[in-house]
This record gives sequence, structure tokens and C-alpha cells, in this order.
Amino acid sequence: VATSREGIVHVWEVETTNNRLSFEAKAGGRGLALSPDGKVLATSGHPFGAENSIWLWSTETGEPLAELEGHKQGVVSLAFADDGKTLASSSDDSTLKFWHLATSQELLSIRNVGTTLDHLRFSPDGQWLVGDVGGFFTQSEEMHLFHAPHRK
Repeated sequence: VATSREGIVHVWEVETTNNRLSFEAKAGGRGLALSPDGKVLATSGHPFGAENSIWLWSTETGEPLAELEGHKQGVVSLAFADDGKTLASSSDDSTLKFWHLATSQELLSIRNVGTTLDHLRFSPDGQWLVGDVGGFFTQSEEMHLFHAPHRK
């Protein structure tokens, strides 16, 4: 999956290198994640734009599946848990959110993280989430580790 600055998503077949699907999405920001099964794409808008939502898209059809709302500023990083049930998001509003994808509901919000977290990744067992101190204008070697909420 690749996106353009204009918000066009291209889904490529690895085996054939053919562009299987292209569709217009609210993309173009730094937040982009593909579900472990490759069927759902999570995108965020431009970090300096007015949109603070996360959108979930079908990579089979290009149709929108859900909009996740709750951040007050641009979404910086997105990560799916390996089981595909949870999505984590970090924002310039200094929050970290965990979303239950089956219901599109927020599981947990950690406010005042104290920084913007970038490059979110779940541990293979889904118990932990790590992010580095990022943000658009900073570079740091500091990492933050969070215990992920229990999912069913």
C-alpha cells in the first residue's frame, strides 16, 4: 500500500507488481498502518490540517469502513496489534489512544503523555506498545513503553 500527498491510496499485488486498486482517501499525513491480514488500512489526515480523525478503509474495495474520532490535534502515528483487534494512535495533542476495531470504540486514552509519540509498534504478544519521542520538529532517542489494554 502506498499513498500520495493528494490522498490517493494505491494497493499493489506483491507477486505481480500490479496496481490492484486506487482510491481517494483522507490520507497524506504521517499516520498510516496496514492490518496484519492486509484487509484494512488506517489513515490520518495531514498533521497541519483541520482533520483529527482516523479513517479505516477496505483494501479490497476502497470503501470507508469507519471513522475514529477523539484526538484534538493531528494524528502522528498508527499501529495495529498483531491480532488485528486493536489500533493504537498517537497525536500532537499529547494523547495515546487504543481503539477496539470491531466496535470502532475507544478502549483507553492516555492523556498528557508529555510529548508526541512516533513510530508506534506493538510487541508480538500484543501486551506492550512502544513509541519514540518524535513530533514533526524534534529528534530524540527517548522511547516510551505502555502496557496495552486487554482485548477480547
